[in-house]
Amino acid sequence: TGVWSEMLVDRKFYYPVAASAPTPPPVMGNAAGNPRFRRTPTRWWAPVGDDVVTMDTKAPYTGDQTPRVKLHAKESQGFKQSGIAVRKGKAYTGRIVLAGPPGAVVKVTLIWGKESGDRQTVTISTLGAAYHKFLLRYTAAADTDDATLEITGTGSGSFHVGTVSLMPADSIEGFRPEVIAALKQLRFGVLRFPGGNFVSSYEWRYGVGEIDKRPPIFDPVWHAVQPNDVGTDEFLTLCRLLGVDPYITVNAG
Repeated sequence: TGVWSEMLVDRKFYYPVAASAPTPPPVMGNAAGNPRFRRTPTRWWAPVGDDVVTMDTKAPYTGDQTPRVKLHAKESQGFKQSGIAVRKGKAYTGRIVLAGPPGAVVKVTLIWGKESGDRQTVTISTLGAAYHKFLLRYTAAADTDDATLEITGTGSGSFHVGTVSLMPADSIEGFRPEVIAALKQLRFGVLRFPGGNFVSSYEWRYGVGEIDKRPPIFDPVWHAVQPNDVGTDEFLTLCRLLGVDPYITVNAG
């Protein structure tokens, strides 16, 4: 919904996988009386199957928890996220980080319609005990604002999903090309990061290092999950793309 091209909400699983909308932490401070800050997520990860997803809090891939999916020999089980906007003929790329037993088969499917052919699936059958990153690529065959990304598996034991990402294939180093074009037209000279009162609680160490390992946090200022995908390096990339000078604000609190 901003300058970054990520299409999935809560891609690092700050909230547990659940059938109903998650309950965010309470609004704190001066914002508690302002209705615009009391936001409930409108998209989330929902289970596929009954009682098949638990959250691993002992050895999470990143953050505080990682979903663990119990496998069935014949029935595909896992979780999904709906409400994704895709356009006919447009390509989408992504990645998923998985760990699981040998012999397990995981399918990552983009679904844009109700018919059996209204989907594309990436099948992964080379899982191991250690987390490994697998690439995803799809081309939508219809327009919809309610596509679904479904992650399911079959086999024995269980598999873990460390994180998952989906972006339009035409993104520019992770940024939305149409937003980059619009920002260039403004012809400003300096861009600040972090901006506004968000900096008052910003932890810069969460915004550096390997992007998929950065922990998701809850931003008390805007009452929303912050995946820390856009950190210091990404900010400098944005400044380079726009041809502007970076202005880095330090949290001195």
